[in-house]
Amino acid sequence: MQMWNLQLWDLQMMLGKLALAAVIGAAIGFERETHGQAAGL
Repeated sequence: MQMWNLQLWDLQMMLGKLALAAVIGAAIGFERETHGQAAGL
């Protein structure tokens, strides 16, 4: 089994990207909700 060798910078980058994706997804969802449209999945 390989051990994961993550530096603090890598962890911060991953969490930052995840947070950015969540914010963008929430903004798109909010915009779709205000216009009464489905997400289109």
